[in-house]
Amino acid sequence: MSDNDTTISGSISQSIVVTGSGNSVSLVIGSALSIPIERRQIRPVVRHQRGGQAARSELDLLNARTTLVPFVAREPELAGLREWLDAGVDLSVHALVAPAGTGKTRLAMELCRRVDPTDTPGSGGWTAGFLSSDDLPHIAEAFSTGTFRWAGNMLLVVDYAGRSAEPLRQWLDRLAAASLAPAKVRILLLERRAPSELGWWRTLVGAETSGSAAARRGLFWNTDLRPDDLADLDDGDVRRRLFTAVLVAACERAGKHPPSVPVAGADPAFDRRLAEARFANPLALVMAGVSASRMSPIEALGLRHLEAARAIARRELDRMGKIAPATETALVHLTAFNLLAGGLPVDGLTDTIAAEVSSAHVGGIAADLAAILRQEYLPRATRDGTPPRLNTPEPDLIGEAMIVEARLRAGEDERATAGFVERAYACGGSAMAAVLMRLLQDFAFPKADAAATKGEKEDAERLLGWLKHLAEACGNVETLAPIVAAIPSNTLVLREDALELTNRIVAALIEGSAPPELVAPWLTNLGNRLSDLGRREPALAAAEEAVDLYRTLAAERPDAFR
Repeated sequence: MSDNDTTISGSISQSIVVTGSGNSVSLVIGSALSIPIERRQIRPVVRHQRGGQAARSELDLLNARTTLVPFVAREPELAGLREWLDAGVDLSVHALVAPAGTGKTRLAMELCRRVDPTDTPGSGGWTAGFLSSDDLPHIAEAFSTGTFRWAGNMLLVVDYAGRSAEPLRQWLDRLAAASLAPAKVRILLLERRAPSELGWWRTLVGAETSGSAAARRGLFWNTDLRPDDLADLDDGDVRRRLFTAVLVAACERAGKHPPSVPVAGADPAFDRRLAEARFANPLALVMAGVSASRMSPIEALGLRHLEAARAIARRELDRMGKIAPATETALVHLTAFNLLAGGLPVDGLTDTIAAEVSSAHVGGIAADLAAILRQEYLPRATRDGTPPRLNTPEPDLIGEAMIVEARLRAGEDERATAGFVERAYACGGSAMAAVLMRLLQDFAFPKADAAATKGEKEDAERLLGWLKHLAEACGNVETLAPIVAAIPSNTLVLREDALELTNRIVAALIEGSAPPELVAPWLTNLGNRLSDLGRREPALAAAEEAVDLYRTLAAERPDAFR
């Protein structure tokens, strides 16, 4: 899409009006309802350049949004999704879950590209794009009061769907009660894998959702109301083609001639490594392909998963440091700070950086450092009224590895690291909590992994110490709650911490005579955390106490709580 605004309009009561710049559009339905989407299938214009050349980073190859690596896998899954789009129903919702790096976002982008491939939205019969989970509360509220009519086929993809499960449930309830014909509306939900009876999925379709799950059953592609697991990449030929495509792209970007990749059967040792279970994850193959531009293909396949991520992270931090060598330490530190905070606020960025540079004792001119960060991590616009923030590198695993590597460069000073974590939370709030939990999921799991190296286990313990310190530094429920709420419900390595911190919140609320509408949800959370650990009797007691509070609330304020 070009930098110019595009408008496609007709009768406002029967048409979709599309406006936007870059690769973002806003779908205005009727006279009052607006759905902002990002058309990631249209590669955005490169806006940050140095010396007439676009900034070069290996992360561009790992970021699904750049589409620099050809789509060479998932054709069967793509065909299944296309059948879902073409089904006769007017409204349908489909959910895909898988671990990080499995290719959910890339698959969704390819689906959008094939059904809505040009700069003109809807020219292929569908208008397709990504809907931010942050926008769902506003959309759900708008649909509760507005009148609307869909005039064209829509494919809406919601990444990280679990972040806004409750407003998503409310929106689906309202869509289920409406007729959308003759248009078709498809909503594709993407999220990390979790048991279907836990967490966001339970909120979305569980029996506790005011009896509305049955009414929504017809919306879902899965008749048993369970999300689909995105299959592992098991086909050896597909693995080889993906690895080769990434290697070729990485060498082209580096101006090198790519080494040859052995054909099947030519090198048994290479074939054995390619067949290892970890390469069922496409991100592992992509990281190996990037690394193979710097070493032999078989050596690249020999890197452990976290080792490969951290090697790429080190090179990205080196690249950042070379932008202004005189302030390399400050740039590396601030890159990690921006990552952990979930993106620094653009408003007052220079002041924020000046304060952080001073607190961390890393030196540098704040205005110059702010200009570099703006250039490298273009501010992302928000549509929910919150101030814009700097972007953060993708994929998540590499961004997390950059945080870990930056802290290793800073030394083993626990006090300095504790301050770094506290300040990042002060800047990022719930966004930082979400980043921290993803980091712990990906880098602290070696604590319970028998195959992990001694160094990985030691790093895991240090990272878990970040959570413990941050929780101890929170002086009240208001500051602690976003951290605890961000802990996944299906985690193994964090479930003991989750129970301890949830218990702390419940005790503080009860001791402080908090109103029942605040206590009841946390009692429910406590029951879930106890259940996760197999402690069924105390879990039942917490759930029963929550139910009693909800019954009292429903009797006192039926309009709000029944």
